[in-house]
Amino acid sequence: MAATIFFGLQQDPTSFDDAYITYRYARNIALGRGFVYNVGERVLGTTTPMYTLLLAGLSFIWPDIPRLSHSIGLLAWMLCVPVIYGVGRVTGRERMGMAAAAFVGFNPLFLGILGMETPLYVLLALSTFYFYLREQPIWAALCAGLAFLTRWDGILVVGVFLFAEMLKNKGRFSRAGLVCAAIIIPWLAYSCVTFGSLLPNSFFAKVGQGWNPRLGGAEIGPFGRGLAVIATSAYAQNRLFLLLPIFAVVGFFSVFYRKVKWWPLLLWTMTYIGAFVALGVLQFPWYYPPLVPTFALLTAEGIEAVAQYLSLHLTRTAGQVAVMTALCALCLLPNVDWLVKSQRRGIDPHSATYLEVARWLQTHTPPDSSVALLEIGIIGFYSDRTVVDTMGLVSPEMVGHLGNWLQTLQFAVNHYWPDYVVALQRTAWVGVVHEPWFEEAYVLEATIKNSADPVAPVHIYRRRAGFPRREFALDSPQDAWFDRVFVLRQIQVAEHRVGRGDDLHVQLTWEALADIHADYRFQFDLVNTSDGQRWMLASDLQPMRGGNPTAQWRRGDHIIDTHSLRVPAEVSAGSYLLQLVVIREDGPPSVSDSAGNELGYTVAGPIQIGGGQMAAREPNYPVAATFGDNISLVGYDLDRPGNGSNLLVTLYWKATDPVSNDYTAFVHLLSPEDKLIAQHDSSPLLPTSLWIPGTRVIDLHTLALPSGLAPSYYEIRVGLYHWPDLERVPIVSSGCLDAANDTLLVAYISFDRSQGPSESTCSRVHWIGN
Repeated sequence: MAATIFFGLQQDPTSFDDAYITYRYARNIALGRGFVYNVGERVLGTTTPMYTLLLAGLSFIWPDIPRLSHSIGLLAWMLCVPVIYGVGRVTGRERMGMAAAAFVGFNPLFLGILGMETPLYVLLALSTFYFYLREQPIWAALCAGLAFLTRWDGILVVGVFLFAEMLKNKGRFSRAGLVCAAIIIPWLAYSCVTFGSLLPNSFFAKVGQGWNPRLGGAEIGPFGRGLAVIATSAYAQNRLFLLLPIFAVVGFFSVFYRKVKWWPLLLWTMTYIGAFVALGVLQFPWYYPPLVPTFALLTAEGIEAVAQYLSLHLTRTAGQVAVMTALCALCLLPNVDWLVKSQRRGIDPHSATYLEVARWLQTHTPPDSSVALLEIGIIGFYSDRTVVDTMGLVSPEMVGHLGNWLQTLQFAVNHYWPDYVVALQRTAWVGVVHEPWFEEAYVLEATIKNSADPVAPVHIYRRRAGFPRREFALDSPQDAWFDRVFVLRQIQVAEHRVGRGDDLHVQLTWEALADIHADYRFQFDLVNTSDGQRWMLASDLQPMRGGNPTAQWRRGDHIIDTHSLRVPAEVSAGSYLLQLVVIREDGPPSVSDSAGNELGYTVAGPIQIGGGQMAAREPNYPVAATFGDNISLVGYDLDRPGNGSNLLVTLYWKATDPVSNDYTAFVHLLSPEDKLIAQHDSSPLLPTSLWIPGTRVIDLHTLALPSGLAPSYYEIRVGLYHWPDLERVPIVSSGCLDAANDTLLVAYISFDRSQGPSESTCSRVHWIGN
């Protein structure tokens, strides 16, 4: 125990970054802010509620929470020594217990995690089985319940203990089960009511990270591989470490031969390893000290078995003790050597960088600022700013969007839009901060340098005012349903007027109606409202700039997706619509309205492009006629270019309400005897389903005039019909013009000034000559 205290006191109290997450929870509780990491956000991001409450309570006596936690860890490690000795003594194996206690007291795995809850967790788990062996089930149940509250995997301690108790005495099993339930159930009820979940959010984040090879699973490595890493590292430190696993293997067979009473402790360790491997838990250092007590007992069992064998020809008592003492000393030498080499008397460079970042944030940012972090412990604790956790430990909406590193960070920024971003070198932040959209929205504010830290310098970016856009000038006219699995609720455009080369800022509001497993991509086009000319602004886009691909969407998700689109410098001035085109890997998706009617296009606008006030082109000859319920003919122009054989008819249309179908317009030239002389049928260059109510659309028709026309007057009639059924759109109001057969007589043309209709008609007579 003295050696444990000596080595523990030499160690710098700066712990792993994750420990500071619990420290911040504890501080917020002590300050009266509640069991929260970010004030006002009910998220359980720590796996150790009891340890958090313990730190919060003791912080009133010792406010320095990191040093307080370090001391608690040291005390718990120290107490593990007599408890494991007690396990040996209560089973009648005192010498084995002493050896195991020495291996625990000199084990270097404890030294680096003293600020974590792990030493206390190991103490409680070990105490559970100690009291079980002493036939004190109530105390054992108390320790098992507290072990669960100290770390979520303590449920394995509870399960193995109750299983062992049931095999021994069913009556005592019931009482022990009730004690465990009395400790565990109140917390589970509180967690469910307060946080909306039985398990901590950090559990889902860690497991999600572990199962994803693109997000730490391959880089950090799984739990099972970590066992091999520890063994390899130990052997590299000192070749004598090879003796420990050899004796442990001997001890393992000895345990089964002797049928030792401490088998529940061995069963718990085996279950622990199996569960961590099955869940894909990563090889973080604080997950391995719980294995130490059982490994120490197995090693001690092996040494005792070997000592018995070697002392067969010696005095039974003195010889065996001497051999066992010598073997234990030989096995302790590499442990002591590693402990000496593991001493860290100063703060490590990476933590020092994080401390500087935290101080900068605390000094230079408003208290209510939010900051996006890849590691949230030290910076979050010392800066005391609202944290956007890109790994999802305290930001639950991240959990379903843990893809690769780049995509995860893209989602975090596009979803939360934090006030500040802390970007580390040699991480995926490098790929984010140089993207055009990020450079438009954020500006570099500070650089924290540290030549000793491999991930330094650390760059701090500040979000520019006005990003993301909150006010929008234009909106789409209706919802659009794609494949009936997700719906576009809105297309909003921040600008109703832009110059060539400027940016359009667009926000899409989506809702997933089902789990989506397909990859849909987006394209944005500008379409001229007068002539249908099309300019592609962007293609092959994913939601949230790749941060939230549709394959990650789940039923009920609401997605706010913003894009910045650059208007080409060569775009002609005029009025435009912004059209969204959705593309699926295996072909175009179906697009419909809420009633299931097919929609040809999804647009927002009109957007005026070009400098100055762009006056709408007015028809030379106004008309006031209505087709159907929602299309008006507001005027026309006539022209005979170069006095040639063609007649150019320009129609001016306007939708009064959204048009659901695409119609074809026609212009007929008829003789006084109603004989068709010339005609032109075509869909407007801007299809009718793209028309925005109130926006004028220009529709050009060229009629080829036959030669040798008689010097008479001719009627010009126009109309609309639906292809392919050729059903004409009825004329609801013709004004004073003549309407027949769903065609509108808009004008006469004459090749003879003496020819013309009666004076009663409203249709104008146009002299065009021969």
